[in-house]
Amino acid sequence: MTQLKIALDIATQIKEENVRGKDRLPSSDIFNKKISQKFSITEDEVNFYINQLKETHYIFTINSVVPEPNLYVQGVDTYAFAELSIINELKHIAETKLMQ
Repeated sequence: MTQLKIALDIATQIKEENVRGKDRLPSSDIFNKKISQKFSITEDEVNFYINQLKETHYIFTINSVVPEPNLYVQGVDTYAFAELSIINELKHIAETKLMQ
């Protein structure tokens, strides 16, 4: 499997999670492990592909938890596919949850 194919498959997985997933925004702590197992690659390689997707504007990353080395807290990012209809839907869902 080529690097391009893996990167595009990861982007597709993020898009599917955004549209149909339980939490809608996949978090790096769970999503990266799942992708690592699916493609039989290391988590460092997953991070490489995620960074490539971010740099090419296929996805947005959102810092959900800021890393704090003094407290041994690792950072957690969430991923959103860079498509206007998906972003608007995620925004609507977040606004609805905030209003409850």
